[in-house]
Parts: sequence; C-alpha cells; structure tokens
Amino acid sequence: MLFSSDFSKLMWFIKRKLNVTQKEAYRLAVESLKLGYDARLLSAQSIFDVWSPVNARAIAGHLWGLHKAYKESGDKGRSIAFYRASSIVFEALKAGEAINPACVMNTKYVRSSLVNEIIDFYLAGHTNGYTPRTLALVEQAPEYRNNVHRALWHY
Repeated sequence: MLFSSDFSKLMWFIKRKLNVTQKEAYRLAVESLKLGYDARLLSAQSIFDVWSPVNARAIAGHLWGLHKAYKESGDKGRSIAFYRASSIVFEALKAGEAINPACVMNTKYVRSSLVNEIIDFYLAGHTNGYTPRTLALVEQAPEYRNNVHRALWHY
C-alpha cells in the first residue's frame, strides 16, 4: 500500500493539517496505515484534524489510564510521560482550545511513541477497541484491567 496515491494523499493531508516536516508526515502516514487504508483518515473528524471535545476527552482519558497503569507496574518514566500528555489535552479542553496531534507533538519531552499511541487509539476505535499497549499493560497492572475502557472514535 505504500507509495500509492492514497498514501501520498494521506501524507500530504497530515503535512498540511499538522504543519510538520515531510519526513514526519511520512512517518505518521506509515503508522496510521498499519491496518490498511481507510478513507476516514482524510475526513474532517480524523485523528489528524481538530478533535471534537468528546474525542479529545476520550484520548486524554486513555492517556491518563496508561499513566496510572505504568505507575502501578512500576515504570515511573512512562507514567510521567503519559501524565504530561494527558494533562496537555485536559488543559486545552478546559481552555476551549482546538486540539489535534500537533498540540501533543510540539510539547517538550513528548516522543513519537506517544503520538503513535494516539494513532493506535484512533485505529483501535475502528477495530477491536484496545491498543497493543493497553493489551500488554492489562497483564502487568491488575487494577488497570478492572478500569480499562474500549477506544471509541465519534464522528
């Protein structure tokens, strides 16, 4: 599927919406096509456009849950990273700001794996409802297992 017209459209859509370099747009396009091409990626309500308050709250809650799960499993570094990311989204929601992945990407200490988790959340909302990271943490953190919610993306 790589280097098709659909891939190219998605890559340029990402570049334009998030104002990132072509290299970063390429990486994000590859990450978002893990499950194959889906026209919803180019829609006005996609993960790469401005998130609705409902979707932003769902992402922030997902990141908060991962923060708690990593804290429970003893991984303090990842716990802090996910706490920061969830705080960024929650604060932007409170302020009534427009939120998209660029809000998280352009923050100090945020790595690409965290943005990949947001993309995985979007993809999980269209498939089984759980990201690979969530499934791995369910085994390590019993309290997280009792409180985890399925990913859901609203249009």
